[in-house]
Amino acid sequence: MAHASEAVIKLYEGALRALDTKAQIFLAFLAITMAPVFNRLDAMGAPYWVRVSECLLIVAATLAFIFCLFPRRGQRSDHGLFDTRLEGGKVSKLLQASDYSYDTGETVAALHDIYRVKSVSVTFGTALIAIYMLSVAASFILA
Repeated sequence: MAHASEAVIKLYEGALRALDTKAQIFLAFLAITMAPVFNRLDAMGAPYWVRVSECLLIVAATLAFIFCLFPRRGQRSDHGLFDTRLEGGKVSKLLQASDYSYDTGETVAALHDIYRVKSVSVTFGTALIAIYMLSVAASFILA
């Protein structure tokens, strides 16, 4: 049974890395496309409200992806695992204690909680990027 729980933990770790990578890619996309899009909107003489709405979409999406990249805070388990309030030495002492019992279910639950928060943030940011791209396309077509 230990092998199955280790596989689940590895799947969650991979999924968390994938969400972080997606957030980084979208942040790079925003950074690369922001200046050319706004230069083009200015050159076209787009109304002020169009530029403001594009800017608000970029800011909201950027904040969503940055929130995804933030480390999760707080107590994640009863045994010190993923607890950001504990120092490394204290966690090491907990792990070395002779009465320490390791519960993989607790680890999977903590990883799932982290995944859930990051997933919501990436989904929200991705939706904002889609709206941003559609609104830029509409601005170019209608101008």
